[in-house]
Amino acid sequence: MPENQSAGGRSKFRRLKEEALTLLKTRHKEQIVAWADSNRSAIRALNSLLFHPEPLVRWRAAEAIGWSAAAVAARDMEDVRDLVRRFFWMMNDESGNLCRQSPEAIAEILVNVPSLIGRFGKMLASFLNEEPFEVGVRLALARIATPGRLEAEEIGTKLVDSLSDQNPEIRAASFLALSGINRETAALKAPSLADDSATIEIYDFDSGQMIKKSMAQMAQELIGRTNR
Repeated sequence: MPENQSAGGRSKFRRLKEEALTLLKTRHKEQIVAWADSNRSAIRALNSLLFHPEPLVRWRAAEAIGWSAAAVAARDMEDVRDLVRRFFWMMNDESGNLCRQSPEAIAEILVNVPSLIGRFGKMLASFLNEEPFEVGVRLALARIATPGRLEAEEIGTKLVDSLSDQNPEIRAASFLALSGINRETAALKAPSLADDSATIEIYDFDSGQMIKKSMAQMAQELIGRTNR
């Protein structure tokens, strides 16, 4: 009987993952939140999709986790704090379940529950130079960069230092994060980066699609906005 129950539980979880995948394709926020609210294992199913081979699925899963966390926060903020802590634990080798998309998932929770940025934003930034999260943490910081909510000076210094990193994705992600955290400094650095061919694939939260952005493009865009 216990074996049958275990098999039944696995089958139910597979169905839940399939439902999650279908909902992520439609990207209908209200439907996703209602589904997550009615299924106790829904966020766990979304968490499992952070390991999906397709970047678009991983990003949409992170986005959906953030949406669902906002609904949970309305009932019990401590449950959301526990969820964030679990994602931080999954950034630790000792967890045995290292999740590369954890920074992005944490950021989506913080974007949707901004009162937690002050508590967890700096903690997220402490992983700036931790493999394999260098790019993900920078993209996460770009998402939560909100004046007054994130201690910016020390983080900004680290981002400036990594604008010359050998890894082109780290350079591009650093500039993206710096533009949000300290736009003035980013604008000062932009002219010297306008010929940098470093390119990164990121999730566009407006269209819900993956897009590519080059350092040169981002630098020129910032120079254009600054000169208006």
